[in-house]
Amino acid sequence: MTSDSEFNTIRPYCDSEIEAAIERLCKSEEFLTLFTHLTKMDRATIQGALQGIRSRAEFQAKFFGPAIQSLINTTTDGITVSGMELVDKNTSYIFMSNHRDIILDSAILNVLLRQHGNKYTRAAIGSNLLINDWVTDLVKLDSCFVIERDITVREMLTSSALRSKYIRKSSKKTKIRYGSPNGKEELKTAMIKPNPVY
Repeated sequence: MTSDSEFNTIRPYCDSEIEAAIERLCKSEEFLTLFTHLTKMDRATIQGALQGIRSRAEFQAKFFGPAIQSLINTTTDGITVSGMELVDKNTSYIFMSNHRDIILDSAILNVLLRQHGNKYTRAAIGSNLLINDWVTDLVKLDSCFVIERDITVREMLTSSALRSKYIRKSSKKTKIRYGSPNGKEELKTAMIKPNPVY
């Protein structure tokens, strides 16, 4: 992971931050209520699934991926995907898309990628969506990085440079999904276009 201190304001959690974030999720009434409703798992099962997780990869493989798969199984007639055979496991990609729900769309993409033997993506999420501590914990455990919103033009230039540097560094090691902030209004069908990074 790209853990340089210059990226602290935007990067996902590093391993040393995982245990405390998991503990906060296990105590968050809002998180537990929502995930009980979404996944049809009881609180004790959710808390048990989170216990012992020590990395983002474990969080995705042991908790969030299965939770999203359960959500897919119980709320949809199924999800189809095509073109996964074109995704080279040894190539870094930036997946660009419109989106309807940046957290859920990325989570579903990750489930589909994993089913085809690929690594999870690192999704971009607007700071405007980090509305409370448990949401921040959830998305940073799920390898999201932050796109700063509601900042001045001067700050935007600095933020864009930092984000570009982070993406360049990260994309050599992982896949990144980047959603259009206006995608929800522009299109109703989610489309994803992978772009190789050289």
